Amino acid sequence: MDGVSVVSFVWGPGQATPIHDHTVWGLIGVLRGAEIVQGYSLNNAPHEGGTLIANCEMKRLDAGSVDAVSPDLGDIHRVSNAFNDRVSISIHVYGANIGAVPRSTYTLD
Repeated sequence: MDGVSVVSFVWGPGQATPIHDHTVWGLIGVLRGAEIVQGYSLNNAPHEGGTLIANCEMKRLDAGSVDAVSPDLGDIHRVSNAFNDRVSISIHVYGANIGAVPRSTYTLD
């Protein structure tokens, strides 16, 4: 997990990620448009049959906003473009080679 990754996301209208984690620290800066972030936590460990619980209200990140994720802050989330009629653009910086970091996706059940 060497290095740092800088990634640009161009979100299509209405595009969203699955619920996922990163397992490393990350900073997200919105350049254009807006993103909606819904955080989750596990009520038990996944191998114990844990289920996801939305841990806060959805957060809107408008252009100029910066947000952080990490295993210590809360790392399980779903991100979506706040707009159904235009793109949004953000820059994500991760504290590792994000392509080589083991990550997980989750379902609500």
